[in-house]
Amino acid sequence: MRVALIISLLLVAAHVFPQDPEGMVGMHPTGKVAGAIHQSGQKHYHIRPFNPFLDRQIIQYTVDSALIDTTQHLRHRLMPILDAGAGLSAHPTPGFAGVGSAGIYGQLFIKDRWFVRAGYQMGYLYFPDHLQVLSNRVGTVQGMGRAIPFNGGALAHYPTGAVGLRMGQHFSLEAGREKHFWGDGYRSMVLSHNATPYEYARLTTKVWRVKYTNLWARMNSFDRRTGERSQKYTAMHAVSWNITPRFNFSIYEAIVWQAQDLLVDRGFDFAYLNPFIFYRPIEFAKGSADNVLLGTSMSYDIGSKSRLYGQLYFDEFVISELRSRNQWWGNKFAIQLGFKTWDVFAEGHSVLSEVNIARPFMYSHGSEIQSYTHDNLALAHPLGANFAEWVTRYHIERPTYSVMLTALLATYANDPFGRNYGNDILRSYSGPHRQYNNYWFQGNRQDMLYTEVDLTLPSQVKGVNVFVNTAVRKVFNRDDAPLDVWLMAGIRTALIRPYRDF
Repeated sequence: MRVALIISLLLVAAHVFPQDPEGMVGMHPTGKVAGAIHQSGQKHYHIRPFNPFLDRQIIQYTVDSALIDTTQHLRHRLMPILDAGAGLSAHPTPGFAGVGSAGIYGQLFIKDRWFVRAGYQMGYLYFPDHLQVLSNRVGTVQGMGRAIPFNGGALAHYPTGAVGLRMGQHFSLEAGREKHFWGDGYRSMVLSHNATPYEYARLTTKVWRVKYTNLWARMNSFDRRTGERSQKYTAMHAVSWNITPRFNFSIYEAIVWQAQDLLVDRGFDFAYLNPFIFYRPIEFAKGSADNVLLGTSMSYDIGSKSRLYGQLYFDEFVISELRSRNQWWGNKFAIQLGFKTWDVFAEGHSVLSEVNIARPFMYSHGSEIQSYTHDNLALAHPLGANFAEWVTRYHIERPTYSVMLTALLATYANDPFGRNYGNDILRSYSGPHRQYNNYWFQGNRQDMLYTEVDLTLPSQVKGVNVFVNTAVRKVFNRDDAPLDVWLMAGIRTALIRPYRDF
């Protein structure tokens, strides 16, 4: 009775305050908002979430543009969040499949200087089997929060929010607890929505054709055996430069360090607070063993409706070892190459196709705490390391319906028991199974095929959509061929959801 009352109140709220899932909340890389922004010639939209002050020209293409009207002293909006579905799953045994989250999200703007956004969701997962296995293994509900076992599934709390301040024409500072996404694609090899929200501070600088983003965050790691939680910190920055109206070049750097080691309680290292430094020289000068990653991305617009994009991210490498081609375990890097286009066959039809690969041991570290993870989930790609993936998504967006077709092929390899072949990024890389002759997909090789059809229809209640979702996940390996199949239907207001297709 209580659950039904909460859902009813949320539906009433949805009628009064419809949600704009493609505004400041998120943006699908081939959605109509992304297409409008692309065709307008606006850049830097691969660094998200958008800054409501410095990304004003981007936000004007979303419903959130009403909140940027500086003629009003106060602007506010309240939105429900609802994703509730039920159906059948065919693996491991035929039975119930369900997923649901409910919550509320609000925004407040004070003149052209302050903004506040906050939200809360509580989610429940009871499908499919591969996500349940992941939740049991790492102790976290995919993309949401710490797993709380409940009635055969798992509950998770999902609080988010931020406070922002505009400081002049070119600077903006914000702090809160949210996710961030750096990239043009569906996935990101640098920073994605795969993990759970984390506490952060972000300084955004926008001058001329350059957007400079500094991100400092506090994250968590916990022992999968004992559940003991450890804190760690990250500092990241991204420089996005529009070299020409069609060509964008970006540089990324990140460093991860644990708050406490055997010798000292470091806490937040203020040496990394300087927004205008490279982290590697500081880390080298301090003699620390922090986890430093360095990368770049490029994108090139083909006409007004297509984009080529790519990322290259290095965790660790030695030039002499690369030249020797002896497959040293420490040559760790990840690559993305993709293409997306809008209105490809007809208006509202868009396609995205990308390849993502990561070498063995990528994102891992000698200290398990300092792996490139948060709440034991990868900050970049959900498959971790030692994989190759090709994902294609065909999106049809019409006024009366929306269809998303997904086809995904991936090859990865699990670590055999007791041996470290470089797939599990939560595992220390000290003591790899071998120093040299490390090759792609070493270990227990898995070949996966994933297909999904998601149909969304508007309901009579404004802002609430009805959906039908069916997916098949088939894995081939030497021992067996596990299969996940599910069919679900329900209602939702939130368009952006955690990754389930891996």
